[in-house]
Amino acid sequence: MPYSSPEKKLFFSAAENMHDGGKITAPALRFVDLHCDLPSFLLSAKRNGDTFMPERLASVLKEKVSAVICALYCDDRTVAEGRARQETLLMLGEFFAFAEKFPFLSFVTDKKQLSKALCENKTALLLSIEGAECVENDLDMYCRSGVRFLGVTHSRKNKYACGTLDPPEPEFSRSGFTAEGKKLLSEASDLGMAVDMSHLNDAGCAYLLDVYDKPLFISHGSARSLIPLQRASSDDVLLRLAERGSVMGVTGVNFLINASHFSEKPLPPDILPSPTSSRRQNLITQLRDKPDTDIGRFELLIKYLAFIGGNSFPALGIDLFYPPSPHSHALKKKRLQGKEFGIEDVFPCYEGLKPFNDMYDLSVNSLRFIFSALPD
Repeated sequence: MPYSSPEKKLFFSAAENMHDGGKITAPALRFVDLHCDLPSFLLSAKRNGDTFMPERLASVLKEKVSAVICALYCDDRTVAEGRARQETLLMLGEFFAFAEKFPFLSFVTDKKQLSKALCENKTALLLSIEGAECVENDLDMYCRSGVRFLGVTHSRKNKYACGTLDPPEPEFSRSGFTAEGKKLLSEASDLGMAVDMSHLNDAGCAYLLDVYDKPLFISHGSARSLIPLQRASSDDVLLRLAERGSVMGVTGVNFLINASHFSEKPLPPDILPSPTSSRRQNLITQLRDKPDTDIGRFELLIKYLAFIGGNSFPALGIDLFYPPSPHSHALKKKRLQGKEFGIEDVFPCYEGLKPFNDMYDLSVNSLRFIFSALPD
C-alpha cells in the first residue's frame, strides 16, 4: 500500500527505527484495533468444545488485523461470585496457547517486539485488563505477564472506582476513585501502564486527566453529544484527552453508536451534554439528520471526533468479534454449521469503511498511540 504522507509512513518508519537497520518492506496495512474481548471468547470456546471458532478467529486476524489490544474481561456474574481472578488466569492460559499455536500471531509487550511483528507481517497481540476486580493487590503479576493497559472498571463500580452505569456513592463523588483506586493508579504509574478510560464515569475521567502521568486513552466508545448515552464520553473529556495527544477508539458495536436505541431513555440532568459552541451544535444537528444506519453513524462519529480533536484523535476500537445484534443470529448459525465467516460478519461497519481511507487513517492513529504507550 502506498504511503502518501510522512504521517502514514508510521508502519514503516517505526519498524525501521526499532529493527536492526536491515532492509524492510512495509507490510500492507490492516486494522489496528484498540479493543477486543478475544481472551474471553477463547475460554468460552474451550468450555464448549468448539475447535472451529478459534481457528476462524485466527484466520480473520491473519487476513485483516495488524495489531489488536485483547482485553481480559469478566462478566458481572463471575465478578459477583468472586471468581474474577480465577477466570482471568484461565483466560490468560487460553490466550497464550492461542498466540503460540499460530505462527502468524505474535504476543508483544514492547516497542521492539511490536516493530518486529509488523515487519514480519504478523498480527501483534497485546493485553489489557478491563475491570480490575481480577487484580487483587497483585497488579505487578499481570504486568510481568505482559499486560500493558489497564481499565480500572467495566461499566459497574468496584472497590477502586465507579463505572459509567452506576450512580456514584459518597466515596466516589469527587474524584471517581476510592483510596484503594488511587493506590492502584499509583502502582500502574510506577509500572508504566497506560490507563483506559472507556468505562469510567465523568468524575473518574476528570481525575485521571488531572493527575495521571502516563498515557491515557479511550479504547472503545462514542460521543455523548451524538449518542445520548451515559456510557458515551462528554465533550469535555474528549477535548482534554485530545489535548494530551491521545486517541479515542471508535466502536463498531451497534448499540453504542445507535441513538435510536436510547431515544426514550433520557440521561440524568447531571450528565447531559454540556453547552457547546454554535458551530459544534450545528454539526451535531447535521450529523443527527443523516440516514439512520449503523454504517452511517459510524462514519459520522469519526467525523465528529476529528472535529473535536483533529484528524489524529479518532482511532479504531471496534470490539472485533463482539456479536453485533443485527448480525448475531446469522453469525451464530454459520458457527454452528461450521461455515466460514469473515470480517464483515464480526464487524458490520466494515463495509462502510471500504470506499474510504478512514480505516487506514484510524489504524495509523491507533498504532501511534500503542507505540507511545509501550516500553522500549
